[in-house]
Amino acid sequence: GDILVMDADGQNQMRIAEVKNADGRLSWSPDGKRVAYTRGGKVTFQEPENSGGQKKVYDIFIAYLDSAKSGNTFWWRRLTADLGGRDPEWNPDGTIYFTRDLNANTVNATFPNYQICTMDPDGGNQTILRKDWQTMKEWFMSPTISPKGDIAFVHVYDGKPQGIAVLNKANIMKSTDSVK
Repeated sequence: GDILVMDADGQNQMRIAEVKNADGRLSWSPDGKRVAYTRGGKVTFQEPENSGGQKKVYDIFIAYLDSAKSGNTFWWRRLTADLGGRDPEWNPDGTIYFTRDLNANTVNATFPNYQICTMDPDGGNQTILRKDWQTMKEWFMSPTISPKGDIAFVHVYDGKPQGIAVLNKANIMKSTDSVK
C-alpha cells in the first residue's frame, strides 16, 4: 500500500508516500531523489441490460524523498491520468518507460491493449513505441531498460504471458513473428 525505502540491510526505514494503494514495481530516478510507482483503483459499471462488471485501473505517480524527509509523506505527483499507466522504469537519460493500456478508460473494452510507452519525468511527451499498435494482436509490457538501450519486456499473446523478449529501441518495430 504505502511506499517505504530503507538501506540494503533493512535499517533506516522511511515512509516516502502514504497512499494505501501502491501496486506493482517501483523505480528510482537516475538522481536517486524520486521514486516512480503505480497506484491501482477499480471502475465498476453496469450496462443498460444489467450486465457489467468491475475492472482494475492504474496510473503512475512520483514520490519525492526530500518531501518525505521533511515529514510530508502526502506529497506526490500524478504523471498519467488515462487509467492505464503502470510498471514505470526510469531510463538513465531521465525519461520513463512504462506499460499503458490504451483501452483502460473505455468502459466496454473487450480486451486491454498494452503497449510500451515513454514519457518525460513530468508526464509530458507520452509516446507509444510501436507504430502498429492499432492492429497488434500481441502485447509488450513491463519494460526494463539496459544502459545500452535494450528493452526487456514480457511478451503476451494467445491471452497469456509467453516469455521475456529483448529488443533494442531502434528495432522495436521488428515483426511480432520474429519476436516470438
